[in-house]
Amino acid sequence: FTADGGIGGYRAGGGGGGRVAVYYFESIFSGVPNSTVSGGSGGSGGYPGETGTIIFFGPKERFLVSDNSIYIDGNQNHFKMRNGVDAPVGLRVQCLASGSGEANKYAVPSTNKWKTIVPQGAKVFGYFMPNDCYEDNVRETKMGDDDAGTKADDANSPGFVSAIISFTDTNRVGWLRAFSSVIITNAAYYGDTVAIDSVLDWPGKMNVAWIPANPIISNINPAFVIPFDVVPTSAFERLEGSVDSSVSGGNNQLQSEWILVEYRLEGSTTWLPLDNSINSNGDFSGTISSPDYPVDAYVRARMKDNYTPRTGLPLSDEKIVTNVGPLLIEMTTIGPFLTNAWPVRVSGTSLSANTIVLSNTTDGSTHLCSGTDNWACDLTGNDNTYESYVAVAIAGAEIAVSSNSVSIDQDNIPPAVTMISPANNFTSRSTTITFTFTAMDIGHNVAYTEISTNNGVTWFNFTSGNSLTFADHQLCSWRARATDDVPLGNTSAGTNQFNFLVYALLVNMNNYAPILTNSWPVRISGTSLNAKSIILSNITDGSTTLCTGIDNWYVNLTGNDNTYESYAAVAIDGTVIDVSTNFVAIDHDNIPPTVTMISPQNNSTNRSTSVTFIFNAVDDRHSIAHTEISTNNGAAWFNFTSGNSLTFDDHQQYSWRARATDNVPLGNTSDGSNQFNFLVFNEVKLDVMCVWPQYIGAGQSGVVEFISDFGANYRIYAVDSSTQDLAVGVCNDGWNLIHFFGRDLPDQTFNNPNHLFVEVGTQLFDGGFVYVVEDLSTDKKDPTIDIDGDEISVSYKGSGSVSSKGRTLFIKNGSPKDKIMVKVKAAKGVGDGVCRICGIITDSGFSSIKITGDLDKLEAGGEGKTVILKGGNLGQKCATERFFVIFDGPKEKAKGKIIVKASKNKSTKSFIGGNIYANILCGTLQNEPNTVASLGSLKIIADIGGDIGFPDGNKRLLAYSLGKLSTKAAKNVGGGIIDYSAYFTGEEKSGKGMSAKSILANDIIDSTGSNVFFVFGYNELTNPLNVTNWLIEPVIHSFGKITVKGTALDGTFVIKEWLKGDKSKHVKSKAIDNAVWIVNGVKE
Repeated sequence: FTADGGIGGYRAGGGGGGRVAVYYFESIFSGVPNSTVSGGSGGSGGYPGETGTIIFFGPKERFLVSDNSIYIDGNQNHFKMRNGVDAPVGLRVQCLASGSGEANKYAVPSTNKWKTIVPQGAKVFGYFMPNDCYEDNVRETKMGDDDAGTKADDANSPGFVSAIISFTDTNRVGWLRAFSSVIITNAAYYGDTVAIDSVLDWPGKMNVAWIPANPIISNINPAFVIPFDVVPTSAFERLEGSVDSSVSGGNNQLQSEWILVEYRLEGSTTWLPLDNSINSNGDFSGTISSPDYPVDAYVRARMKDNYTPRTGLPLSDEKIVTNVGPLLIEMTTIGPFLTNAWPVRVSGTSLSANTIVLSNTTDGSTHLCSGTDNWACDLTGNDNTYESYVAVAIAGAEIAVSSNSVSIDQDNIPPAVTMISPANNFTSRSTTITFTFTAMDIGHNVAYTEISTNNGVTWFNFTSGNSLTFADHQLCSWRARATDDVPLGNTSAGTNQFNFLVYALLVNMNNYAPILTNSWPVRISGTSLNAKSIILSNITDGSTTLCTGIDNWYVNLTGNDNTYESYAAVAIDGTVIDVSTNFVAIDHDNIPPTVTMISPQNNSTNRSTSVTFIFNAVDDRHSIAHTEISTNNGAAWFNFTSGNSLTFDDHQQYSWRARATDNVPLGNTSDGSNQFNFLVFNEVKLDVMCVWPQYIGAGQSGVVEFISDFGANYRIYAVDSSTQDLAVGVCNDGWNLIHFFGRDLPDQTFNNPNHLFVEVGTQLFDGGFVYVVEDLSTDKKDPTIDIDGDEISVSYKGSGSVSSKGRTLFIKNGSPKDKIMVKVKAAKGVGDGVCRICGIITDSGFSSIKITGDLDKLEAGGEGKTVILKGGNLGQKCATERFFVIFDGPKEKAKGKIIVKASKNKSTKSFIGGNIYANILCGTLQNEPNTVASLGSLKIIADIGGDIGFPDGNKRLLAYSLGKLSTKAAKNVGGGIIDYSAYFTGEEKSGKGMSAKSILANDIIDSTGSNVFFVFGYNELTNPLNVTNWLIEPVIHSFGKITVKGTALDGTFVIKEWLKGDKSKHVKSKAIDNAVWIVNGVKE
């Protein structure tokens, strides 16, 4: 069978799932073919498709409506329409089965799912019946179909139909139901094949006898969606439209008297009657009622309750009518009072008014307005008239009156203004003049008043009783006017003019400050510059000093230390004398304050980044105006109050100074030459920290590596059930390597961790966990049991001797032919199948080292050839400056190989290992931690299923040259070079110019932009780890090829040249190239 998907829903809703019909058919009728089964249509929108009725194998019956068949047994029947004609071919026919025990036999069509799942017009099975009934939906039966295979002569004719109905049990009965349309929801009527017998025949029989004969499709169908012929519209508050109906109805049309039309308002669920008696042709109309307009309303048509077998049905769709409401009108004007020059603008929410007039509420007269959407009405009036108007809109029988009104209040008489002071021809002995006047209006209020002081050229708002300031010795004139509060305002002319003279002798001292030193001249000026003389009068002893000058008088005053004398200026012009309101004083003081610096003391160390500064400042004669400090040895100063604090960067040396200034005008400032130095040291910083080994023997020595930026007391201790100090002392300001002993750890029990802590100064750092383990057995026949139960077997082939401490192997007097192998046999169900070897220390070279698991440290005293790890990691994932893999190799014809592979955990089957974490040195070490004596070459470094490096690990490889560096992913895991650098001094093959032949990776990732460097051919006398700028550091070689297959290419690559002349011939990358390429000292 097939199940078709549903169609797309409205507003982009997805189509529902297809309906599935499952039918097991075994023909029991001779000559009747098997039926073809197909899926029905799905639901629309967000609704899922429905699964069709499942018909299990059981009794089947054939049903026949025919007037010409061998099965009619004397009964001749055709389905008839209401007008008596045979039902047309193609009408929808349902094959129905009752509930068990004949429950709901011939039940009226149900709409228990309609309108929630079934889309309008859908051809679907299984709906419109009570839930205990079902529809046999093997195929969609239509009028005229011979689905039962009767081969009747009238098959495929109007009124004829045959079908097979299958039953899930023998307690059900079936019948055929025909509808007046091809779609159930479009059918106004239905008719049933009602059997003459109370119980129909069972399998193998043909049901042909119906009562009444010739079933009529005339029962009202509750599932019918009543259609609108005319969609409802509004005419103000009135709604009107038409439904498909008539006086007597039709074969698929209801009678008008059966139909009721209702409405509900937007936001309401209550339906109200609109038209109880629609016209015989289906037309309806009615008026709605709403507390607010305009409003949206919904309209529906339904069958009246006394005509339908199911109350409330049939029912139409709901139709919305928007913006329903009466004819409304309002007036819009500039204000409530209008002059005769103003038009009145009238608008309404319904703009279909045929006529708008203004009605005079005073005398009843009307004024016709002109316009369409915005009607204009020009009104006129006379002085002192007051007339009110309302707007009236007329649209046919509809009339609306505006709720607001407008009035004409004609007033063209301005206020009267009386000017009082300054009076005409008045002489003022003050430059400040107060203006007073009155303003009155006979009809309205005064809105505002104005004056002009330049003979009416310009005007400005002014209130009587206020004052203005004028320049001395000038003739002025002023006017006043007022405006009333009618809308456009009537303004008085303001033609009356009063003149007045300003003549005031004023003197003032213009000095830089009220307190002067003895070298300052006193500058004196006056608004009246015709003073005959100006003198300075000593307020202290009464003496006077004659000033010199004309426009800008001045006098030099002298004084001594500790003197304080006050002076006022006196201007004399005949009998007029004016004394300055300000004065000047001589206060001679050139001694700055004294500053004592208290804290922080010179050469002190502050153990917080917040530093509090304390100092004292005193002056022998005056107050302190302000104090300042400098924290950069006097280069910059800023205001600062003793006792406050500043925040500084940690681990920095600073110097501070303090100075103060007294409050004399120019201020005497101390020199601030005293300098105190202090150190800010809040937290000890450890840049790297690494503990080795983590699996230690009781008789073994371990180390804690860290870099401190301060030479402080340190303490290394371990915590289990108790706390045990392992080492104490004073660390270096820089790199430190501190030893501790396994026997000192507090918990010597196998499997139990000891938690290490490193305390430097006041700072505490977590050192991780260390386990005391038994020494590895070096007898391969006597394996060591690992923590998880695995068996670890060590095999050594060579000329030397092998011993162990914890998980570290030691080889003495070995040779370059030595072979070391560590195998693991997994404990069944619990073991991971790998081990952890913390170190292999040999005084010679080696031929091969093969380990199933981790190797944290490899230190060989000669040349090494092959290192292979399976299921483990090379090196520890900790920050370190040391090389954890050291072995030598020849500069040419390199043989050294490092191969690290991931493998599956024997218990969990997850991938483990496959990473390279170690700093690798191919060569010999001169001094710890990273000073190199010589370098050798490697042939291969290969990593499979893991990464080389890790985020922020900042690890590296140092070698003379390298043949191939390769990292590949396994099962989409690994394949990256992450924060890992490589430095080379020589050539992989003499004369080829390549330090490395090929580099292959999924990704090359530099997480900070400064963690990945590939340098080819640097000066062997240079420690590359100390280089900060590779643009100025010369290199002499390049590389062969770099291939990146993933999504990242970062890092900095430093070469002499592109050997083949073009970058594209050396770099093959699927990733975006974000790397920095430095070629011969130039960044590309």
